[in-house]
Amino acid sequence: MLMFACLVVKLCLYVYCRLVARKEASEIVRALADDHRNDIVTNSLVIGTMAVAAWAERQGHQGVFFDKLDPAVSTLLSLWIMYGWITNALDQVKALSDRRGGGGG
Repeated sequence: MLMFACLVVKLCLYVYCRLVARKEASEIVRALADDHRNDIVTNSLVIGTMAVAAWAERQGHQGVFFDKLDPAVSTLLSLWIMYGWITNALDQVKALSDRRGGGGG
């Protein structure tokens, strides 16, 4: 139940940050919204994985697939987070380099 509450709070924070980011054109708030989005995705996958594992256990299912489910989902989450970090870093580098003065030399 706590995970669902966290998911709802993160969803509200994501929506609020997106609205503020659009209104204020703030890259910092946009990055915060992206962080909340990543938390929503990761929490949703954790909840889904826990639900599948609990269902499989109740049904008496065992085997290689269910043994590998948690590591596979963890790997996907790690890749998702790395993708988000890299994308965000590249966006911030571009935003900072676009703000550089055009003094030339």
